[in-house]
Amino acid sequence: MRQVRINMSCGQTDIYPKALEEMGKQLGTPIYYPPYWEIEVAAVEMIKKLLHTENEVILMDGCATYGEEAAMVSTLEEGDKVITGISGTFGQVLYDIASAVGAEPIPVRAEDGDVVTPEMVGRALEEHPDAKMVAVVHVETSMGTVNPVDEIGDMVREFPGVLYMVDAVSSLACMEVRVDDWGIDICCTSPQKSLNAPQGIAIVVVGERAWRRMEERRTPIRSICMDLTVWRAYHQGVRGAYAAARSEGRVEDVAIAAAKKTVHGPSPSYVLVKGLKAALDEVFEEGPERVFWRHRVAARAVREAVRALGLGVKAKREEIAAPACTKVVWPDGLDVGKLGKLMQEKYGVAIGGDRIGTMGFVARPQYVLPAIYALEQALREMGVDVPVGAGVEAATRTFAEEGAP
Repeated sequence: MRQVRINMSCGQTDIYPKALEEMGKQLGTPIYYPPYWEIEVAAVEMIKKLLHTENEVILMDGCATYGEEAAMVSTLEEGDKVITGISGTFGQVLYDIASAVGAEPIPVRAEDGDVVTPEMVGRALEEHPDAKMVAVVHVETSMGTVNPVDEIGDMVREFPGVLYMVDAVSSLACMEVRVDDWGIDICCTSPQKSLNAPQGIAIVVVGERAWRRMEERRTPIRSICMDLTVWRAYHQGVRGAYAAARSEGRVEDVAIAAAKKTVHGPSPSYVLVKGLKAALDEVFEEGPERVFWRHRVAARAVREAVRALGLGVKAKREEIAAPACTKVVWPDGLDVGKLGKLMQEKYGVAIGGDRIGTMGFVARPQYVLPAIYALEQALREMGVDVPVGAGVEAATRTFAEEGAP
């Protein structure tokens, strides 16, 4: 099988070379010493800048779903109502997590290829005035769409007792996310998509209203590793120890100081945090605004190419189309699994089933154009009559119009 050289999938993307280099180095010291503290503190500060927030940033073990479950475990109690925006697979995941933790999810469903609107959420809140949370996905990769989480945040502000939780897994590092300005109380994300960092860290940004909800619970949080207050204590211990070390003060044992429920609470992976910090360095060296621009242009180029080949795009309108990926509407009867296998084995290009990703450093012409060429050739080999060269031409034209290098 030919080695994949262009990863246009929507799962674990290829990792920045600098991150790979850092993860390949020997650690030298355990996690409870200043070399690690410096890396963690720097990574957290960059995440805060990237997400435009002054809120607490938690780095916990696990994929993004772990962070989402921890957020709901920590803030919701038995029977609490959660207005859950569902515009695709990952909105359904939020619904399922709410149900699993004992809450009562109230679905607000958009049509396939469309988005959850503030009006839809507002109506649900009016029908359920005792709701405790609204949970919405920002970029719904299963449909290639972007929910208007900023406008939904404005709506939620009109209901002071309701927490606002946003899944920003696929929007981190591909488009602007403004946690504080949008009134997001809990923002859950992870680094393995457009940030080009390794999977295995759940990033949870928690605001004061959410912490207060945890403090005012009627029942205790029945978890250790999913308890955000335990993780908060750990990270506060890291920051305190790092500050003391820099000022030559007394350095507490972070493992002991951070534990509220147990002698030794959970801690993140040294290696993965090193990779995360290195990937963040790459983004800030290029400049976040330029990174966001690359994603917008590359995704538009893919959509124009797909349409030029006579195929469809699932997103119903351009203004809601995602910069992270494009969901393609294939001809009836096409074996999409076989198409993906052909592209991977013969042309060295991986796509995400019915989606073409433009996540991270592949959001550039030198990756997009060969991927579109491979798509054209593979479709023709499978008997789909597409105009040869039309997709590449359309994508090339889009890059030229946008001034992409």
